[in-house]
Amino acid sequence: MDKQPYQPSETLIQQIKEREGFTPVCKHLRGDRPNVFTWGYGQTGCVPGATITQPTAYNNLVLKLQNICNFVKSRVKVPLTQGQLDALVDFTYNVGETAFQTSTLLRLLNTGDYEGADKEFDKWDLADGVMLSGLLIRRQEEAQEFLPRIQPQLIPPNLPEPPTDHEPAPIDTLEV
Repeated sequence: MDKQPYQPSETLIQQIKEREGFTPVCKHLRGDRPNVFTWGYGQTGCVPGATITQPTAYNNLVLKLQNICNFVKSRVKVPLTQGQLDALVDFTYNVGETAFQTSTLLRLLNTGDYEGADKEFDKWDLADGVMLSGLLIRRQEEAQEFLPRIQPQLIPPNLPEPPTDHEPAPIDTLEV
């Protein structure tokens, strides 16, 4: 069995920094629940008006993600790839530990139903009952990280079909 990932990847840290953006002053952000105040890279629980530097916010983010990673690993009972761990840590960072712990996503995952769990991400696109495009995009990105989809390779139009006998096509049959 492959070695299990133990921490969130640097890629995940950078993605969260980009998604959340940096907020130097603790304040209520549009779209957040009432009485939730945010600063740094989407971190809550600060005192309104307090300030934070980017280096401190980065260190706080890394520590928070490591704690969430440990929480996720303590709840997941099946093997995970680094991408799956990152997706679950990102999801939990956004929706909270209680929501993750009681989610159908986790229940399905722990039965080994990776595809069923993957389909649950898109169900978490609401804030106070309103679908938010930013949340939908985030959930789609998490689902893609959790179970990568192979993008179909498009065949350019007007090219001849490949020969069925695996012989190379004669050059004079190709349209230019």
